[in-house]
Amino acid sequence: MAIAALEDFAAAFALPDLVVPDGPCTSRFEARSVAGAVGRATLAAVSAPRSGKRVVIIGGGPAGLACAHDVALLGHQAIVLDARNEPGGLMTGGIPPFRFPAAAARAECAGVVALGVEFRGGGTVGSLRPILDGGGDAIFLAIGAPRAAGPLLESTQQHPDIFDAMDVLSTHIAPVGQTIVAGQGTLAVDAARTIV
Repeated sequence: MAIAALEDFAAAFALPDLVVPDGPCTSRFEARSVAGAVGRATLAAVSAPRSGKRVVIIGGGPAGLACAHDVALLGHQAIVLDARNEPGGLMTGGIPPFRFPAAAARAECAGVVALGVEFRGGGTVGSLRPILDGGGDAIFLAIGAPRAAGPLLESTQQHPDIFDAMDVLSTHIAPVGQTIVAGQGTLAVDAARTIV
């Protein structure tokens, strides 16, 4: 229902500075975002009058930043809250550098923040009600899945030196003595390569 309301709101926008395709294989959707879909150049969308609406995005990974990007282009204030001190989620803090260059993701994050998106990192959100009561008009949850769904072993007691692969990749845990990686996919291989 909230997405339908946002789409209705976007459809009702006056559209100055329409983007005109200038080549045989271009379209107004070339802007890769809401700006192209509503027919606005990115610069025109960013410099257009603000709506006064505040959208709080919880989670600064790819989904949260994509939402913040589009919300900013639609003329709303976008505030991104994340537990990490840096935007980008796993793209900047969980994928090892031999798999993906974090500098590229950081450049994309900087581009989103340059649109006027406010990033507030290093905190957690306990409840949504204070956000709405504090002036938030909408909340978008983009919390991702950075933790294992259940215990790593069938035993209810887990040894303190047993780690989930995502913990190894995102916190750079140093190996203690001999290390065994249990798993067979690329995540296990990435964890093993990171530890070595």
